[in-house]
Amino acid sequence: MIQPFVDAFIDAKPTLRSQWLEKEPENYAAIVRAVIECINPEDDYELPNPNCIHCITTGQWQGAMLFVITTDTTHPDRYWAIHINYGSCSNCDTICAIKEKTDWGEQPTPEQVTEYLILALHIAQSIVLIPLEV
Repeated sequence: MIQPFVDAFIDAKPTLRSQWLEKEPENYAAIVRAVIECINPEDDYELPNPNCIHCITTGQWQGAMLFVITTDTTHPDRYWAIHINYGSCSNCDTICAIKEKTDWGEQPTPEQVTEYLILALHIAQSIVLIPLEV
């Protein structure tokens, strides 16, 4: 766990709550991007950049996603990773379980937004720096 990243996320939670009360995140990629935006709101080139997120996906209905995030430089020297397992139904997938609590197209409830924020916190806590060997 990278504590400054988690602290930045916690500081930004009220803003995320307001955004997600209006419109829930569509998928894991949207939550990962929101987390990275919380970590790097000022576009600091030393931090993970929300415009430099790459996703490797295995599986179709269920599997894993590996998000690799770089800095905003021509030759990034730092990479971070987030690994997420996903499922095909509400019994085995967190976002599906949260989304099924309202009908499609409805605004999310405050309880759903709290669940999205918990998921986002877990994502923020799971970010790891990828060590580079030269």
